[in-house]
Amino acid sequence: MLKPDELQIDESIKDLQKSKLFHDLDVRDFSKFVKHINFRIYQAGETIFKSNAPAKNVYYVYSGSVNIAIENKVIDEVSGNCIGEEAAIDVAHYLSNAVANSVALVLEIPQEAIRKVFQTNPKKQTEFYSLFIYRSMGVRITKPSIARTTSTKPSLQFNQPLGWISAIIVPLLVFYTTHQAGFEWNSYIFLMILSATIVMWIFSLVPEFIPAIFAILSLLILGVAPSSVILSGFASGSFFMAMSLFGLGAIIADSGITYRAVLLASRFLPFSQFWYSLSLLVNGILLTPVLPSANGRIKLIGILLIELLDSVGIRSKGKLATNLAVSTFMGVSLFSSVFLSSKSANFVVYGLLPPQVQQQFSWGYWLTATTVMGLVTIAGYLLVSSLVFRTDESLNVSQERVDLQLKVLGTMTNMEWLALGSVFLFLIGITTASIHKIDLPWIALGVFFLFLSLGLMGKKDFQTKIDWSFLILLGSLVGLAKTMSYIELDRMIGSNLEWLGYFMGNDFGLFVIIFLATILFIRLLLPNNATVAIFATILIPMAETNGINPWLVGILLLSFSDIWLLPYQCSYYLLFREIMSESNMFNERLMLRTNILTIGIRLAAIYISFPYWEKLGLM
Repeated sequence: MLKPDELQIDESIKDLQKSKLFHDLDVRDFSKFVKHINFRIYQAGETIFKSNAPAKNVYYVYSGSVNIAIENKVIDEVSGNCIGEEAAIDVAHYLSNAVANSVALVLEIPQEAIRKVFQTNPKKQTEFYSLFIYRSMGVRITKPSIARTTSTKPSLQFNQPLGWISAIIVPLLVFYTTHQAGFEWNSYIFLMILSATIVMWIFSLVPEFIPAIFAILSLLILGVAPSSVILSGFASGSFFMAMSLFGLGAIIADSGITYRAVLLASRFLPFSQFWYSLSLLVNGILLTPVLPSANGRIKLIGILLIELLDSVGIRSKGKLATNLAVSTFMGVSLFSSVFLSSKSANFVVYGLLPPQVQQQFSWGYWLTATTVMGLVTIAGYLLVSSLVFRTDESLNVSQERVDLQLKVLGTMTNMEWLALGSVFLFLIGITTASIHKIDLPWIALGVFFLFLSLGLMGKKDFQTKIDWSFLILLGSLVGLAKTMSYIELDRMIGSNLEWLGYFMGNDFGLFVIIFLATILFIRLLLPNNATVAIFATILIPMAETNGINPWLVGILLLSFSDIWLLPYQCSYYLLFREIMSESNMFNERLMLRTNILTIGIRLAAIYISFPYWEKLGLM
């Protein structure tokens, strides 16, 4: 079969874009659509498809003409229009024959590409139905086979009854244990509520934000703490920053600038799994010191990942797609302890260091001290990634297709320039924070307000494109941590950790293992920031007493507190999963397995850093 030249391809794409069925398609949607198209030249008399053959493609006849026939009767002669519309409306088989009447350049459009168009342009399906009915008028069609999809009706999982029973029994056991131990009323009520909430999260009985609402509501009704404390998360900077970043992310995604960025990057990257994975990892690492919020980094780079997965055309939930997703997530989360400015918990540890240690550990020296740890982490992740995600899958992308998609996009639109400006304005605000003294959440909110004022997000988009369920979860988690501090439960837990000082002073290598195990257990109960606050308050003074550099204990704490085993422990993973839920591209089980393997990477990075820290005089 002959192949068209580049000029024919360009002209046929322009013609398709102007056609009746596709003329009103958004230019970005059309650019994504184009990458799926195959170009065929049929000779006169050559069959394009036969009646009763599986309907897998829609065809657009650009030049020449094609006869549509049923039972040897020609019912239509087509040029400059689509044929094979059965594939677009989920009829399982073609109901006619299509034969080239002359030499014809035909664009072959896979059924999956048409379905993606319908997701963003539902009315297009009606137009294909109209075309189907027009060609079927006067033709006797008896029960055409409609492709049926498997029902997605939710069913009760076998572990749900066990989960609900546990959500009742575990709080009762907690009540008995804490009551016998002489806990105050507020403390054991809080622990009962927290245990029920954790059980609901572990068994995934309901969406994550619902147990959070249960916890907040129970604390308010029972008066465990003042409402101003319990609800403080909804007035916190992290809540407003997350809301602002959701809004900015929606504006950026709608503008199409991320899609253009993915296409431009694809022109220069080798088309291999390793290079795409490495580039996503490095992008996340570079963003880590600039944006001191894992949630913020996830939101910004998650949009880029969705566009990338959509553009390279790889199998959903396969190893390749999961590898790219995991590399993106690890890039923005695995290196938080390497940079002083990467998260608020780092500043908690920094603020508790003795003045002379603070003076020594500037931003630059902190990075110098963690360089080996960071490099080993990168090498370790790449090794694990190459073993876990070994696959024969390949990226379905070519230089020619990328160039064609960029041609369809044309020059940057005003919306894209504004979105790009918002990113630069936000980054400038962050990097100059030491000058203007404005906290990060209010910088994000200010930029978001500016774009709301310019009308770049309407009321409907504000309601639908901001993930309010996640914001409820985030506000509730902050409120739980504040409530724990208010009732001084954190101090009670901390007072039982003094035994760690013995191992710290006598065998630091063994202390690392014991400390890791302790953190893993505590993190099942406490959020990251609360864990850091409790342990830093106790262990940093303890390190001074035992002649250990307090920064070493601090860096261990920051690295280990980032470890999570179950999704409910990590708010930014829940956000990542929420962002990726619509694309449904990565295998969550494989991702969680890889996450557990990163515990070994963190541990190896710390032990390998020992000689380097000795050389720096830190050990």
